[in-house]
Amino acid sequence: MTNEKGERQEYRLKPAVGLRMAGVGCLWLAGAVALEALARTGGLFDSVPFDVVRWACLVVFALVTACGAVIALTPRPWLVLDADGFRNRLARPGQVRAAGWKEVVDVRSGPSGTLILALSGDRTSTVPTTLLTASTQEISSAVSARLNDAHGYRTAR
Repeated sequence: MTNEKGERQEYRLKPAVGLRMAGVGCLWLAGAVALEALARTGGLFDSVPFDVVRWACLVVFALVTACGAVIALTPRPWLVLDADGFRNRLARPGQVRAAGWKEVVDVRSGPSGTLILALSGDRTSTVPTTLLTASTQEISSAVSARLNDAHGYRTAR
């Protein structure tokens, strides 16, 4: 998905990421339902601490499912490549989230479908490409092309 015109390229999360979160939220709902069933079967489980756990399960269900739905339905880009640089909203804490192409020194494939952008000053930005809609190879090609353009290298297109 190399963009030869230098236009902005945006990569979004796969919908499966949000749906997976919603599925985990439903497991919390199943836990709350199971605890409610236990509470109704006997007086042993009818206590205040048990009620707090049931309500906590429902709150976690609501939060995780809502976050999963927002991720699955929001068209916000999580990786943006433009003429000036990149923005990586998937970077881990302590890593670079945005930088110009002049700062990028190297691009390499990392373990388990990640792309590592090495920047000057021993800084990095890791892109988990398995979470994005494009393949690792497509994103790597787009980043390499933009990096070559920024450093003034000529490439055959």
